[in-house]
Formats: sequence, C-alpha cells, structure tokens
Amino acid sequence: MAPVVALSPAELKDLGVRFFDAMNARDYGAAGDIYAAEAIYESPGLRAPGRLTGRDNIIRYFTTVLEDDDFQLAILEQFTGVNLVVTRSTSEGRTFVDVFKVNNDAQIVEHLEVAPEASPIDPG
Repeated sequence: MAPVVALSPAELKDLGVRFFDAMNARDYGAAGDIYAAEAIYESPGLRAPGRLTGRDNIIRYFTTVLEDDDFQLAILEQFTGVNLVVTRSTSEGRTFVDVFKVNNDAQIVEHLEVAPEASPIDPG
C-alpha cells in the first residue's frame, strides 16, 4: 500500500472547483477525468442507482441522466481533511453535500453525494 501523500487544502479545494465547473459546463468527460479508474460514486436518495463503481459507469450515468438537466451548482463552502474535501453547494433551491475521498494522484476514489431534503429515510 502506497503511503498517503497529503494534498494541500488549496489542491483539494481546486479539485472540487474543477469538478463543479465541469458539471456546470456539462463537460462530463472533464468531470470523469477527475475520477480514478475504479472510483465509487454513491448518491442515496437521488436519481443514481445508489452506487456506481468505475469511472466509465460514472461518466455514462452523468451523460445519460443529467444531460438534459438545466442545473447550475454554486459552491457555498468547502472543508478539507487528509485527502478529503467536503463541498456544500446549492442548485435550484436545493442544498447538496459532496464528500470526495482523493488518492495520491489527486483523483477521486470515493464520492458520496447527498441532498438532505431528498433523504430516503422515512421518519414516520
């Protein structure tokens, strides 16, 4: 196992900004380039099938499901940890939280996206 090389907070935030810029431009190839080949994308309660594995599957999902959407994501704030960036964003009055776990090559290896108001949990 390779030792963890901590990316700087600026590098981590830049990765998040590049991802959101690519998504807003509907440049899913550029967004996909930020993912590692075997990345995992989870989106409980949203339109994704829950969990996708592999950059190609993630890009295919973005391309087929999001292509006709007219969203623009605006970053509200970002927090960083050791090779981790958490981004809170908004679009069309909804708030999203994206957690990116990043490898030593500055690629996303795990991406968890949640929209608190879209939670699949039934409190009743």
